[in-house]
Amino acid sequence: MEQEQLSGYRTYEHPYAQAEPSFQYLYCFGLGVMAMGNMRAITELQDYFGSMLDEIHLPLKQREQIIVDINNYLEFRLTEVVNRVQRKEERYCFILDLYRLYNLSLWSQDYCEHILENYIQIFHFSGAERTFFQEFNEAAKRNDSSLAVRTYERFCEQGYEISYAALKHFFPGFHLETSYGKLTVAAGETLLLDRPVQIDGDIIVERGGSLLLYGADISMKGSVYMNGGRFRMRDATVRIGGCETDYWLTLHRTAVVKIENTEIDLGLHCGFLAQDAGRLIMADSRILHAAKAYMLTFSGYSANISRCHFRHGRAGLLSIGQAAGMNVEDCTFIEGSAEYGGAVYSDSIGNVRITHCRFDRCQAKYLGAAIYFKYHKFGQLVKDCICQSCTPEQKPIFHVYSDDVEMQIR
Repeated sequence: MEQEQLSGYRTYEHPYAQAEPSFQYLYCFGLGVMAMGNMRAITELQDYFGSMLDEIHLPLKQREQIIVDINNYLEFRLTEVVNRVQRKEERYCFILDLYRLYNLSLWSQDYCEHILENYIQIFHFSGAERTFFQEFNEAAKRNDSSLAVRTYERFCEQGYEISYAALKHFFPGFHLETSYGKLTVAAGETLLLDRPVQIDGDIIVERGGSLLLYGADISMKGSVYMNGGRFRMRDATVRIGGCETDYWLTLHRTAVVKIENTEIDLGLHCGFLAQDAGRLIMADSRILHAAKAYMLTFSGYSANISRCHFRHGRAGLLSIGQAAGMNVEDCTFIEGSAEYGGAVYSDSIGNVRITHCRFDRCQAKYLGAAIYFKYHKFGQLVKDCICQSCTPEQKPIFHVYSDDVEMQIR
């Protein structure tokens, strides 16, 4: 089978598009002071400001409230903005958004410059921070990625940090790729990968360490082993070019694992994930081309998997073991192959609920083309699912009570 390319499944939006509504409103109100606080600014910036509100998903009612509050409660709301937009990263992103508006000003440029300067003073930015934003903005206006990289690296050398996602959002042409060998994250340390990286070697996370993959675009030869650490993965893309272990990601004694809006192509080198404890929360992700082991094996306490796409697993797609409880909803399972349970195999004594899922071209050598339950017990539910072109055609679900099954066979 030809390798499926990563499809752009991830969505790209404002860094705070998923933030708390009250934070979003105050963040947008703060920007609105520049865009809507002066008649000339309104004439020039209103439409673009509206597109920024679209990026951050601000509801219409709150958009209308910005004008009301600027006219009636300006000083009060500004105080709230300063108190709420408080972390360095939030303020950096806020200033970048102000620069986006400022760059479009002509008639209102003096007013916009005044607003920008006031915020920089209120946030107590240092000379190095001022210089960075001025120079990075100039690099973006000139579409000069090399200059932007040099500006960013100099900023980091001075001891500052700003997320790659914020810089990329402001300047889409900005590109910085980092290379690593083997990595070890010790207790109390955090490794954040939020940019294009190449990794030639394994990542070992010791107990008490944290690995955060936020917006990372990873090409890797190696695997990840967690021993009681913290793992989060969001808006990431991973391509595996080689893996000597059965699974790319092994999670041992890990309490809570969250994986959201992520794409992983295993390149037929290994399975994706094996977790033996705790909880797994996985949503809006695509996992492709697994071999050697199940695409995902879970034997922890409980898992919730929703709106995910599993495709092409030469040794099966999903395995549930021990006393694990699992809820699988709105997922697709395509081209999974195994001796028992082409897509899903469960020998768990816990409750397993599979609803609104589709099974397409899955096959079992013996029993359960789509799903195989080792134990005939209550608590195993399959509802509102579709099974299409799976073999063997007889009993695509094995060992479940007829009252707990609702599947269309095509």
